[in-house]
Amino acid sequence: MREFLSTAGGIIALVFTILGIVFSTTGLALAIFVRPQDIGITFLGTGGGFLAVGALLTGFRLAALRRRARLLETGLDSRGTIVELVQNPFVRLNGRHPWVVRYRYTVQGCDHAGSESMMDLPAGYTKGASVVVVYDPTRVELSALKRESLAAR
Repeated sequence: MREFLSTAGGIIALVFTILGIVFSTTGLALAIFVRPQDIGITFLGTGGGFLAVGALLTGFRLAALRRRARLLETGLDSRGTIVELVQNPFVRLNGRHPWVVRYRYTVQGCDHAGSESMMDLPAGYTKGASVVVVYDPTRVELSALKRESLAAR
């Protein structure tokens, strides 16, 4: 769940889903117990819209997490360097801002760049630190960090 919520997309998906559930439940109750039923139907329709958007955004976020997991399983390793570490001020989870880690790596003499969002930085993640980058051999611009502790190596 933490990884799902580590980006703005995950948080927005959760908010839309919660709003959809609240509006749909309220709308259903109003449609059943209150006359005239127009207000209940309006709430129910609004809730359905929020749920649809929440489901769509959740699907996008889960697909991104699956792509990352697949890349970590089947990708090739390369050495990379962290070029920037910043906290994302636009996202806050439990009072904390996720980190955005920007890195560069080289494959077959060509330089590439990538970035990842994470709640906790592994030990040793500092600007200029060497990291392990996993990339897709068929599309080398697709990459992910192996989030291992640098102290463990």
